Amino acid sequence: MFRYAVFFIFLFVQPIQASSLLEEADAVANDPLAVPTPALIDAVKRAISDNDDETYEISVDQLFERITGFPSSSSAKPAYVSENEFMERMCAFFRIRDPLLTPQRLEDMRHHSALMADSAIGLKRTDDLLFRSMLECMYEDGRPTPTSVAMRDGMAWSWKLSTATFDEAQSMERDYAALMAAHPDNMNYKFLHLTIALRLDEIRLDALTVQNRKLFDEGPLFRVDLIEKAHGGDLRAQLEVARRLETGNRFRQHNAMAYFWYTRALNNGGGEVAQAGLDRLHSLLTPGDFFSIDIWTRNNHRPY
Repeated sequence: MFRYAVFFIFLFVQPIQASSLLEEADAVANDPLAVPTPALIDAVKRAISDNDDETYEISVDQLFERITGFPSSSSAKPAYVSENEFMERMCAFFRIRDPLLTPQRLEDMRHHSALMADSAIGLKRTDDLLFRSMLECMYEDGRPTPTSVAMRDGMAWSWKLSTATFDEAQSMERDYAALMAAHPDNMNYKFLHLTIALRLDEIRLDALTVQNRKLFDEGPLFRVDLIEKAHGGDLRAQLEVARRLETGNRFRQHNAMAYFWYTRALNNGGGEVAQAGLDRLHSLLTPGDFFSIDIWTRNNHRPY
């Protein structure tokens, strides 16, 4: 399924564009055996009216293939078209599809676009052709399509999150917690809530790093002194050792040892910061790592 182009859905009626867009679509994909574009558009409209998601997705996939000539099973550029042609065909699809969509699908698109934009910015993939096709798609009169508007808003949301204070990020998290409670099956809300939670973890760690720089002198005996304080039960030192083992800052990076120290910190009152560290590392550990951690814990071993 063409996940990027099909799932991010809009309602934005542009009746003045209808005839020219149909001509554009039929010119782009002129397979004489294909179902005519108007018939596919009617099928999408009926599926929307009937609230039939399964038929809707099938019909939009067919409409996508009819307009672009690309398979709906992939979002990658086919080798036989240039970059400009790929973006032009994608935009032709968005221009046809966008006026068909309902307010609820527009709302889904808005949130999913925020997730896409945040991922693209974080992975430095904003030059990706699909992303650019969505971001830059315009109507012939120069107005951005709803697809483009949603992606631009998504980029603004991502930048807002990346520069948010702790209180601002918490407010964003509460908004999505409320949406999750009202719509428990909506994966967009779940992933965006997780994205915000990870940002809150970053802010907590940054604040802890600033505090610890003031507490711990990073001189020649810095590591020895820090580890001794951690073994002596100093909670701040335990969290600092765990964080540095996790990130490889002045310590050799070691996920299992970091997990061990986050566990000790949690048992020593480390609260949300320690638990967040455990959550980040848990999926990265192997059965052998957990076996080692168990031995270190049961034998009161000093792994570092």
